[in-house]
Amino acid sequence: SAYDSPVLHKPVILLVPSQAAAVELPRRLASTGRAVTGLFPFKLLDLARAIAEPALLGRGLKAWDFGHDALLAARFLDSIEGPWADLPRGPVASALARTLSALRRAGLDPARRERWAAALSHNPDDVSRLRTVARLYSRFHEALEGHFVDPPTLLRAATAHLAEARWLQGAEVLVDPGLELDPLEKEFLAALAKAHPTRAFRSETPQGLATSSFPRWAEAHGIGPVELAETVLAPLAPPP
Repeated sequence: SAYDSPVLHKPVILLVPSQAAAVELPRRLASTGRAVTGLFPFKLLDLARAIAEPALLGRGLKAWDFGHDALLAARFLDSIEGPWADLPRGPVASALARTLSALRRAGLDPARRERWAAALSHNPDDVSRLRTVARLYSRFHEALEGHFVDPPTLLRAATAHLAEARWLQGAEVLVDPGLELDPLEKEFLAALAKAHPTRAFRSETPQGLATSSFPRWAEAHGIGPVELAETVLAPLAPPP
């Protein structure tokens, strides 16, 4: 078997859904007596960071604090009139920050969002709310783009500079099918799959969810299924 040796001749990138999995899977593998070198577990965003940071150095971008989006949202709420004046500021700012961050991680162009909001006319109240969100998102995007190394900046840079990551030369990529990806994360993973052999562990998907499932998306982007027993994690596979 290609995985009989504890030393891999090419790096294997293991994409997992959580930091806990990144720690636990190698630990479980080591407990079988089959610990290997050359196995690198990453969350997808952490892999993007490792690829993107050399390209982003020297651009004068500020580090991203994951509480900064809520601070920006609170500042915007103070400057734009809306129906939130009498509501608790903290929870409203947190909810708005999650919405604005989700829009940015979707790669949505602010101008497109504003045009879409302006085109709606069937419900004046909805139009007003959507236009307010569009204005808030435009300000959020402007405050971050070209100023902070937030997740969308990392993902775009990693996608653009993937070929420059020489430490990935010859790498194979294995993907946990439990990943839940935003559009920019899917864009990065699709680019990774074009550059390196990439497979996802085979999993059972309920029939009603198959169309929108990760395995269906993965196969459409060149990421075929693989059994756990056929990979470096074979010692962790359940008995047949």
